Amino acid sequence: MATIFRRLHRLRKLEERTAQVALADAHAHKQTCEAEVVQLQSALDRSHRMAGSDVALMLCHHRFSLDGELQRRTAVRALDEAVDTVQTAHGEMVHRAQQARTVELLAEAVEEEQRTEARLSEQRMFDEVGTQRWLRRAS
Repeated sequence: MATIFRRLHRLRKLEERTAQVALADAHAHKQTCEAEVVQLQSALDRSHRMAGSDVALMLCHHRFSLDGELQRRTAVRALDEAVDTVQTAHGEMVHRAQQARTVELLAEAVEEEQRTEARLSEQRMFDEVGTQRWLRRAS
């Protein structure tokens, strides 16, 4: 019985490790999205500072700013999704860790119960041997 719980514990630990890897991947994706948002925002800021006074340049600048703002908003949405993914992955990892710990405690309890039962069985056997020996000496 204890081996079943130990196998189940190993499986839960593997699931926990998989959840940790998923969390690390989600964090990496989030950092990538954050860097993209920062890069797009700084490009827009530089563009606003360099705006010229010529009408044609202003028109090009406006079009560039509009495209940049749309890209930035898309990147911000991707960042928000990445943050949600990180939160979900973190919750999953915590859940898997709790499951692994629960199964580990259960396996330890079963093993302790088996050890106790084995000790009691051994003690009963020794008691019986001692009783038989005492009876042989007494007769």
